[in-house]
Amino acid sequence: MRQPPHRPRPKPHLPLAASVLLLFAVTAHAEPPRPASTGVRAAGRASAAQTSRFRVDPAGFRSPDAVETSTRATLRFEADSGDSWGPLRLQGRVSGDFGAGVADGVPQAAGDKLPGSRKAASVPLESWAEASVAGIAGLRSGLMVAQWGLGLVANDGMHAFDARNGDWFVQAETGDRVLRTALWTSPWRNTDSPLRGVLASFAVDKVVDDDVARAVSGDSANQLVGALRMHFSKEQWAGVYWVYRDQQTETGKFLTANVVDLTADFDLRTDGKGLHLQAEGALIRGRTSLAPQPDHPEHDVKQAAFVARGRYDFGSAANPDRPSVRLEADIGWLSGDANMDDVALTAFKADVNFQQGLVLFPRVLGWQTGRARLTASNPRVLGQAPQDLDRLATAGAVTSAITVFPKVGWMPCSGFELYGGTLFAFAPSPPLDPYHTRIAGGGEPRTLLGKAPGGVLLGMEFDVGVRIGHDLALGRIEVGAEGGLLVPGGALADLGDDGPIHAGRVTLQYVPWRKP
Repeated sequence: MRQPPHRPRPKPHLPLAASVLLLFAVTAHAEPPRPASTGVRAAGRASAAQTSRFRVDPAGFRSPDAVETSTRATLRFEADSGDSWGPLRLQGRVSGDFGAGVADGVPQAAGDKLPGSRKAASVPLESWAEASVAGIAGLRSGLMVAQWGLGLVANDGMHAFDARNGDWFVQAETGDRVLRTALWTSPWRNTDSPLRGVLASFAVDKVVDDDVARAVSGDSANQLVGALRMHFSKEQWAGVYWVYRDQQTETGKFLTANVVDLTADFDLRTDGKGLHLQAEGALIRGRTSLAPQPDHPEHDVKQAAFVARGRYDFGSAANPDRPSVRLEADIGWLSGDANMDDVALTAFKADVNFQQGLVLFPRVLGWQTGRARLTASNPRVLGQAPQDLDRLATAGAVTSAITVFPKVGWMPCSGFELYGGTLFAFAPSPPLDPYHTRIAGGGEPRTLLGKAPGGVLLGMEFDVGVRIGHDLALGRIEVGAEGGLLVPGGALADLGDDGPIHAGRVTLQYVPWRKP
């Protein structure tokens, strides 16, 4: 039997691991007694989308413009013993997605992770139990979804249940899932100490499915995970998240990495009015044998990203509990990779459920990178057939970009919302086609259409949306429509010859009342 190659592994930073990990609760100094409870919550969505045709690869292949229909239904059951058993508290949750994915309009073209290629399926999301004592320590174990901060690295896709996630121009799909056993503690919770807002935990994970590994595809990924949060109030906190990951594919390739992620969330609103600020920054360092080259059978992983969101809600005299106007802006910087032949992999790829806009990242770059392996597989690229080319596909994720996305919304009444924004996207290094960069360009950058980039602007995207909703006893039913128009920039050389590219979707959804 072939022995796996010897490889140096990034060592887990144990001092950091001892002081960090994902936390599952918020702190409070004095709380009223909690009654025992059980409950069922559900969310559902059906949508139809269409995108105009555009060039995808140097051979002239154009994306389809068929109508794509998709669905997702999520059912969640929760149980909580509250304070019925004194200091001992038991909690549990079971949830799953049903019919999540594209029902009709799956593309028939060859490629990897193409937009609209995720066929509808039903998957378990959560099945965990937790025991805690006096709110100061607890143990949780089972199948869980993973989320941290704005969801740049770990994103559970559960936007329908979480009011702190943005929902303009976002259509979240099934997110990251892990088998996890976690210990958490908030030792000063019930004291007058200034540290009563500290909550720390440590966990061991077996990855079930995320953007980097899929157990059903033969990937084996294990993680040590840690986080430390400081809650200044229920709505204001800052923290650090750490992951050490050890992953192997069924062919013996490996990835080892350390991830450090800092985030902060300060919701300063009162009665739904005021300022809400969020920020997240991530640094990834590691080593991998994926996508080897003759000169570099292994690569260093050196990636970084920073994103922030600011939001201000203005109140309404007619309905003081709801905003009438919302101003919102996202900014982001995700490192790129200008050299395909060095030892470092520096292009940062955000989680696919961290979304910005309707056209550029989820459709245009999703299609172009998904087809990139068809030319990159030519043995002339490296003198031999390249490996692991499916990793070139972004699956529509925001990657290798500097973005500014200001938005504004008008909500004159509880049943109507009109919103829009303009996404400005720049490339710290242009999206590169492996074959044409190495062969036609002689190492000089060539875009995914095989042309020399004409600048750093990926494009300007103009997005608008409207929603009409009606409140029900347990949630809200909404009908909405969103549309986007992309004016390609010079970094996508020659794509502009197709004229502006447009996309639109209509959605019917049910959203439960969401917990802040």
